[in-house]
Amino acid sequence: MSEVIGSLNGKFVERSPGEFRGYSFHLIGIGGSGMCGAATILLRSGAMVTGSDRVGFVGMGELVQAGARVYLCHEAQHVTDDVDVVVRSAAVPDDNPEVVAAREKSIPVIYYAELLGEITRSRLGVSISGTHGKSTTTGMVAHLFQKGGLNPSFILGAECEQLGGSSGVGTGEHFVVESCEYGRSFLHMKPHSAAILNIEADHLDFYRDIDEICDAFCAFAAGVSSNGLVVVNHDDALPGELGVGQLAELRRSALVLGQTGGLQACVQVVVALCSE
Repeated sequence: MSEVIGSLNGKFVERSPGEFRGYSFHLIGIGGSGMCGAATILLRSGAMVTGSDRVGFVGMGELVQAGARVYLCHEAQHVTDDVDVVVRSAAVPDDNPEVVAAREKSIPVIYYAELLGEITRSRLGVSISGTHGKSTTTGMVAHLFQKGGLNPSFILGAECEQLGGSSGVGTGEHFVVESCEYGRSFLHMKPHSAAILNIEADHLDFYRDIDEICDAFCAFAAGVSSNGLVVVNHDDALPGELGVGQLAELRRSALVLGQTGGLQACVQVVVALCSE
């Protein structure tokens, strides 16, 4: 749970886990695939949603039809007094007028990744991480869960024709989510199960070096439920090392897969998570 929420909004922090009905959210950068998906889940969970972006976006009409109010500019007046929580994408700067207005009104401001962490609190989270292949694998897992009758909720960072979009709200207990390492945002996830597809030297505007990136992935794995499962791709050297070494020290169940590459490795991960 975000320290900001806990310290400034007792009403919100005292709610039942994963309960959003009756709460009002304002999403800055609502047009992003992930943010748009999160808005859909909030709406279908009974929350009130407003949001802003600079231009129109895919899915805007559906959000408005579902009850969201969307502004195509950023202005302080969009953050009304009845908003309980403001959610910002990672691309939104501190001097955004809506961020400034929320802080002036003592309304909690959290990041998108923190909202995803909140959504997972009452569900069996399945988090897909890795430098590459996250959207593809997340979509595959969600699709197979659907076909298997599990009726999951899901969010991924891209449109998926087979799933009908980038997000969905199901009646089942699973929540399948793409989890990004940038800014250590995936550490807000506390999933039941997770996958680490690959690890490369990326986002070096944030991380010092590959060792710091590996530490972040290890911390992500440590957040997986103690009775859950971490699936790692042994064909990628760095996740393989995590799987056979550090994860064992964390006392997490690790299924280490290998001897394939590319899409086949993704398929192995999907099958393992769907069988778990």
